[in-house]
Amino acid sequence: MSQSQEALRGTISSSPTTLGTLALQNHDRVPALDGLRGLAVLCVMLFHFGTASGLQADTYATKKLIGLFCNLWSGVDIFFALSGFLITGILLREKKEPGYFTRFYMRRSLRIFPLYYAALIVIFVLLPALHLPALDNPGIHRVQDAQAWMWAYSQDFAITYFNHDFFDPDPLWVGHFWSLGVEEHFYLVWPLVVYLCTRRGLLLTSALLIVAAPIVRFTMMHYDMDPAAVYTFTLSRVDQFAIGGLLALFVREYEPAQLMRWARWAAGATVLFLLVCVIALKRTFYWSNPEALGFGFSFLALGSTALIVLAISPQRSAIKGGLELGWLRFFGKYSYGAYVLHTPLQYTFMQLFGPQRIEALAAPLGHEAAQLIGLLGFIGLAIALTILVALVVYRFIETPFNRLKRHYEFRTPVRSNLAPAPAFGDEVDQGQMAEAALNKLAIMPEPKPATSGD
Repeated sequence: MSQSQEALRGTISSSPTTLGTLALQNHDRVPALDGLRGLAVLCVMLFHFGTASGLQADTYATKKLIGLFCNLWSGVDIFFALSGFLITGILLREKKEPGYFTRFYMRRSLRIFPLYYAALIVIFVLLPALHLPALDNPGIHRVQDAQAWMWAYSQDFAITYFNHDFFDPDPLWVGHFWSLGVEEHFYLVWPLVVYLCTRRGLLLTSALLIVAAPIVRFTMMHYDMDPAAVYTFTLSRVDQFAIGGLLALFVREYEPAQLMRWARWAAGATVLFLLVCVIALKRTFYWSNPEALGFGFSFLALGSTALIVLAISPQRSAIKGGLELGWLRFFGKYSYGAYVLHTPLQYTFMQLFGPQRIEALAAPLGHEAAQLIGLLGFIGLAIALTILVALVVYRFIETPFNRLKRHYEFRTPVRSNLAPAPAFGDEVDQGQMAEAALNKLAIMPEPKPATSGD
């Protein structure tokens, strides 16, 4: 190491240590964040495969297991908070770079659009051309007639406008695409917000969004809007991105011990809220219940940011160790393809190896055991084949377009999204200036996005 680098590191070591500084000095990715993404997509797949398998559960163990899966819809909330954190970090880092908007939007487009639009081409162009009898029903025709909303990433607006979710008919399940639209709206607007705001302005804007989103949700419920409209509307979800964005600001300013204390408080508050909802109301914490639609999303985002802090913290913990497991990081790597494709593939899976088919094979073991094996066997096979398809699309669709992102790299080396940067126009001390200088020497890979591969 050169004397100049030693001097810079000496200056940094005398300045306050943030989680961003530690990530910079480690010179590597944060594996636990990939694991967190893997956890989120696994939750979503377990929710859909476990609760919409077509199985008529009538045994105690199977009913309890399906009840457990009913809670896992919250995986999408992890994605939203993680997107808010990662994207805000990228934007803070690159705000002063030339071509800020062009480079960000081009990199996002190359990462997100190819697979999404390839899926829509298959669903709305190729499949109808096959004239399959299974696709000849009124529900499918209605989705085909309303497909323009999906091509424009506006499915959530359609659900709100018509006050009904009609994008999930058998056997074409594309209802989950609403979340990709919500993420895209965030990607479209948030760069301008970060660009125009000072640090204080961004803090205030995020705080206002955190307050405004529950008000939007309660207002929609007051006027008896369909729960699906409340659940999917972009403006009812912005608090989750904003909470993640606040964390991106905080990791640049607070020491790890301070953030760990906050994470413990956030996790405790989230767990307490969920326990009160489940125990007091004596029912599953399901997405369409008022307690989830009201403050539930906000608490889930709060808990998600606690997981993010644990993932990036230098302190070892059981949760961080779990998120760093290789198989969970593997799921995280292919999470975008798995998320986009898993429910459109589900009908095919059910026809090939539905729970009833597996249950029939296990019938000699007794009804209760056979039914449980049927459900778990279907879920296991469905997840395995979904990941296999995700591997293929990653290799042949995602990777070629990802390589084109090199044409839109920023001129300065890419720093860690956790690395502290001088706040917008605020004064910086010598330690911060030294960190900024050392950032020029650190070449860090850009983080992948949450649902859309950050």
